[in-house]
Amino acid sequence: TYSIVIPASDPVFGESSIAIYEKIHRALADALNEVGERAVVAGGVDPGGIALRKHAAVSASGYNCFANPVRADVMMDGRKIAGAAQRRTRRGLLQQGSIQGFAMNTDLAQRFAQALSANCSEFEITKAILMQAQEVAQQKYGTESWLRKR
Repeated sequence: TYSIVIPASDPVFGESSIAIYEKIHRALADALNEVGERAVVAGGVDPGGIALRKHAAVSASGYNCFANPVRADVMMDGRKIAGAAQRRTRRGLLQQGSIQGFAMNTDLAQRFAQALSANCSEFEITKAILMQAQEVAQQKYGTESWLRKR
């Protein structure tokens, strides 16, 4: 799993959501290729000639990100190995994604970060941040009213 935050002050924030999605997944595919995998970014048509869906796969049983590839997902050997979701607000854009279905190379995260930008940084979550997150989880997301909200 990965999370990428692009603040509204970053020039990239002005680009379309699909352009950002594709740039991030191209960086991931490049990083995978550097470690010897054969990754590609899905276009509008898959290698078998089937038109790719423009939206995420949703079935009667719920959401399944890996059920079908969509444009700009990362593919290996004809199957989807990485997909993501975005949330955009006035303050910035959050992209959270999952990578699955192959043996992960130990330096893939570093290569992925390097492929994205020279401005990428890693930081350790402090105890204070964890405590604040637990408080928000209990007081907001753990309440009956939140859990029953639709």
